[in-house]
Amino acid sequence: MNNHDAKSTTRPWTVSPLSNMSDFTDHLRPSQPNGPEILARKRTQTHIPVDELAHHLLAQDGYLERQARILRIVEQEPLFDKKRQANLSREDLFKLALARAKLLRRLVDKHGWDIDDYKMAETLVDDVSPYYLHLHMFITTIREQASDAQQAYWLPLIESFKIIGAYAQTELGHGSNVQGLELQARWDPGSKEFILHSPTLTASKWWNGSLGRTANHAIVVAQLLVPNSGGEYQSHGPHPFIVQVRDMQTHQPRKGVVIGDIGPKFGYATIDNAYMLFHHFRRVLLTTSTARIPHSALLSRYAKLDPDSGQFSKPAVPAVVYGTMTYVRSLIVLQSRMALARAVTIAVRYTTVRRQFRDRDDLKGPEVAVLEYPTVQIRILPLLATTYVLHYAGQAMQRIYREAREQIQAGDFSGLAHMHSLSSGLKSFCTDLVADGIETCRRALGGHGYGGASGFIRLSPDYLSRVTVEGDNWMITQQVAAYLIKRMHAAVANIDSATGNETEDLYKEFLRANRSYKVFDDDFNIVRSFHRRTIALLYDIYVERVTKKRRWTTTLKSSTILCKTIDHCPHRRRTRCVICIIYSLSFIWKRMPMTVGNAHDTLSWSTNSPIVFRSGAAPQRDLDELPNRVRHLMARIEPHAVALVDAWKIPDYLLDSALGRFDGKVYEDLFHRAHRLNPLNEITFNPNYWEDELVKGDVGVDQQSILCVSWMVKAGHSLYSYIISQLFIFSTKMALRLVKLSDKFSCYARGENEARFIYHEIFEDHGYDKVELPEAPFIVDVGANIGLFSLYMKEKYPLAKIIAFEPAPENFEALERNLAFHMVSTVKAYPYALGASAGFAPFKYFPNMPGNSTLNVEEKEYQIQLFKENYDQTFADDMFKDAKQIMVPVNRLSLFLCLPHSNVEVIDLLKIDVEGTELEVLRGIDDRDWNKVRNIVMEVSNVKGGLDKVKQLLETKGFTVTYVAVRGIPELFKLFIVTACR
Repeated sequence: MNNHDAKSTTRPWTVSPLSNMSDFTDHLRPSQPNGPEILARKRTQTHIPVDELAHHLLAQDGYLERQARILRIVEQEPLFDKKRQANLSREDLFKLALARAKLLRRLVDKHGWDIDDYKMAETLVDDVSPYYLHLHMFITTIREQASDAQQAYWLPLIESFKIIGAYAQTELGHGSNVQGLELQARWDPGSKEFILHSPTLTASKWWNGSLGRTANHAIVVAQLLVPNSGGEYQSHGPHPFIVQVRDMQTHQPRKGVVIGDIGPKFGYATIDNAYMLFHHFRRVLLTTSTARIPHSALLSRYAKLDPDSGQFSKPAVPAVVYGTMTYVRSLIVLQSRMALARAVTIAVRYTTVRRQFRDRDDLKGPEVAVLEYPTVQIRILPLLATTYVLHYAGQAMQRIYREAREQIQAGDFSGLAHMHSLSSGLKSFCTDLVADGIETCRRALGGHGYGGASGFIRLSPDYLSRVTVEGDNWMITQQVAAYLIKRMHAAVANIDSATGNETEDLYKEFLRANRSYKVFDDDFNIVRSFHRRTIALLYDIYVERVTKKRRWTTTLKSSTILCKTIDHCPHRRRTRCVICIIYSLSFIWKRMPMTVGNAHDTLSWSTNSPIVFRSGAAPQRDLDELPNRVRHLMARIEPHAVALVDAWKIPDYLLDSALGRFDGKVYEDLFHRAHRLNPLNEITFNPNYWEDELVKGDVGVDQQSILCVSWMVKAGHSLYSYIISQLFIFSTKMALRLVKLSDKFSCYARGENEARFIYHEIFEDHGYDKVELPEAPFIVDVGANIGLFSLYMKEKYPLAKIIAFEPAPENFEALERNLAFHMVSTVKAYPYALGASAGFAPFKYFPNMPGNSTLNVEEKEYQIQLFKENYDQTFADDMFKDAKQIMVPVNRLSLFLCLPHSNVEVIDLLKIDVEGTELEVLRGIDDRDWNKVRNIVMEVSNVKGGLDKVKQLLETKGFTVTYVAVRGIPELFKLFIVTACR
């Protein structure tokens, strides 16, 4: 039981269905013109062929077809419903993410998905799942750093998820400075093992995703220490090792390993970032074979250690061991386009729909669309243009990465430094741009941008990690600047010779001629001015560092500015060429793609105009013209902004935004989420400071305990008996586990067999589904067990409101877990039995068959005896052994119905399954409340004539009563399903 469970009988997202929410709002509509009309009009007025543009951007590798196909499957799975996940705690968000990750992996098997299908589903669900690092950094490191033999062994295990892996490089004391890592991997020549050891607290691995609670293996980067011929240990720098860190059966950390989750973060609640330390840890690998080869833990495609001689062979290029970081950085660059496109899509659609104020020069006119204000355009539309530039930059980065990896595989490491510098520079440039852009879009939405329905509540904090992950952006600019200074030094030293290196040739062109470009006369002059501006800044840093011998630290600020204007990758030139190709696709485009490209470049140019002026990259006349040119570009783009974001084809399911909906129903969705989906509105609170009660009609743990003891004294039970029963509850608990009962349904239970029986009875035999109910019924579930009937009714009637009663402590815990797991909000669970009078009563509890626990001990013992005499006595003894008698609180249904916050007018269905005390439950309904009950479905035992008594009582209350024997139960037990309708 966690701390929250110990303090409350209800989960914070479990809500009461008893609030009296007015329904007249269902008939209200937004003022005119409404969102759908506005967006539809914008879409008909543009000349941009959205589908053609989308095909050009995204049709490669079947992206659009894949998205549509996977989206249909994902949206059908209840577990992927996002409506209420914002109300979950971090603990339950992680559980939900793990459950989703498992389901996604099952869907791979079910539908035969390939890895791109899986990643598409992962993207749509929008969880950074506990498996994320397994499928990215872990498997990538094995593919790039492991020898052929290691790959042959590990890749099948990884791809089949027989092992789950993570990547552990960053430490508590060192992140970006990889050379400063403290974890040691000491080679023991005697045992031919590596010994992992964390000599200091700061040597603790830290921030390692998927490792905190999920992974059982990890790529661990540690300082390799090998003894020399004199027996002294010599460091060979950081190297990657594959290590089994958890037991494959118990999932507990192995002896000598301490692992855990680091706790709450600014974002990424769905992934378990870890800390991990080792204490003289020897058996780094426990293979499934009898032949253990410990030295194979060192990934040895490039670095090798001879286990017999102890001779270490270092990589030809040591930086090759950082290949995983380069891969992740290149992936981050590619992903930046869609992250910003999501934010811009929401911003453009919402500010197009939103109206605020009339034009001061036309006070009789309609209110003006927010996007028509230049102060909004200047914030959003340049970012719209940036999404397209990021797209082509990301594609170029991926292409360069693939080419470089092919060269490395062939033994050519000449492109490694360039790829490392390029990925570092673009990672810094793109993530700063996108993180700032997301926040700019959010602020441009006004107050609604701060709300949970904006679509930014997860996007913004999650993306913020990108500016520090795989190297803090300010730090890695040092690496980029150092590389560029080397290239400039080479250009200066060989100014008159052609090298064939595009970057150096650009530098030489700058050094040979001092040119200024009229940027408004030629689109390509904008690109040329960018080159000159950046190279001029680089040359200044080169002079300071190389010619004047300034200290490196004095150039760091300039180096950062350099990387924010980075242009050593000619991605702008490639982008311009690609946009020209787009322009030629159809005459109806009318230069809009060129306008979008100009918008990005001109605004970037404007932002850096002091550097442009100082570098002489453009004449003063053009700089003076910038403000007018910017306004002109914004005015040209604004009418087409909706079409330009539509071209990204981001589904509403992924956006998860009321403001960014494709259909424009902004205000309808905002109100629906607040009024119908917010669980807080279903709770009636007590605001009086002089009263301890927080929730009307509810009681805290202390008050509840006092009340329970008071009832016990009145019922003749001792306080000692109560304490003993509670001690039993906490001392006999068996662990809850998630049980898969069908392809689409899983639940928490302690006994799988009993859970399957109940599932079959409710979901497959529809044993309690005997009457048709209204669309939004009010249901009382008495004897809720682990909650399957409540979940069944919520699936059939999504608008149903339910109160559920379950006195067995372990069942009640499972009930709450299942409500949370299935994100059911309008069910309020109570840990009580219902009966004819309030108080405490002895309750026979069967730990192995908790669904058979009962207040009617005599009848249950009779049923057990029948089973022993007619069937299997050994089985019965085993299933019903260790039975205990505990005290449970009992209440009357009418007491709940008369609580101040209830306002219950109709009970559409009263379901009762209480193992022999059905009549007592019915007798707990006052005469004044019987007319509220419309339908009753209950299980009744007739071994003592209970059926006739129940039937007689219900008929006197005006019900028509029918009954059938329970299917699958032997006739001698005389169990019936009774249905009573008015």
